[in-house]
Amino acid sequence: RYLLLLLLSFITLYGSQAKLKFGVITTVSKSIMQKRLEPFISYLEKETNTTIELHTDYSYGLTIHKFANNSYDLGFVGPAPYVKIINLNKKSIKIIGVLQNCKKGYFKSVIIAKKGSKIKSFDDLQGATFAFGSSKSTLSYYVPFFMLKESNIIEKLKYYKFLGKHDRVAQYVIIGKFDAGSVKKSIADKYKKYLQVVKESESLDDFAMVVSSKLDKGLQEKIQTAILKLKDKKILKSLKKSACGFEEPTPTTYKRVKEIVNFVDNLKRD
Repeated sequence: RYLLLLLLSFITLYGSQAKLKFGVITTVSKSIMQKRLEPFISYLEKETNTTIELHTDYSYGLTIHKFANNSYDLGFVGPAPYVKIINLNKKSIKIIGVLQNCKKGYFKSVIIAKKGSKIKSFDDLQGATFAFGSSKSTLSYYVPFFMLKESNIIEKLKYYKFLGKHDRVAQYVIIGKFDAGSVKKSIADKYKKYLQVVKESESLDDFAMVVSSKLDKGLQEKIQTAILKLKDKKILKSLKKSACGFEEPTPTTYKRVKEIVNFVDNLKRD
């Protein structure tokens, strides 16, 4: 009987102290990201009876490789990074929930120019200087590059550069260092006093919660149940101000993004 009680105590202790690594790409300091995600991570810890450690990287490429080799147990990733992770290791992760916006059709890319600029359409971009964000970003690179290529404009730009961050793209366009650029819609809205929209992309699937394929199946289900029932606005806003909740992925989740990412990446290899 004593041995049985000891075994049960060990199992309980082990279960309550299981540590999970939560991976995320960040453009801010780790302390700021830790504070920002604290409500969401605390919620997951309570719901799954685990300890979750936040792991942040400034590099899209490094984060992508860490997810692909199962260095993280779970995490929050964007559409293009997800596609690139799967392209590296098809069985590395799976989506358990897709973030939903309170504003329908809000997850999209926006081509911007300075307010009052003569650039009002794609044709006006000929000979212009253009700023992208990160070369691994869905909305500040892949989608706008695809749009520019599809309209036969990318080759007609004077030149383009990668600035890393959405905010930096907007700021550099505002101060005139670049004639135009591409950012996510929320950033275009943030600086709308100083910017004009040249073109918006189609709406796409938002960020997703993913889990490592090596994570215990029962724990995967617990995490998924927790995020799908989450409706607390304060907790959701720690992920994104416009977040309303999560919904289950479908067979078409990220299908369009996968087409765009693979199209652009294949251009680089040609």
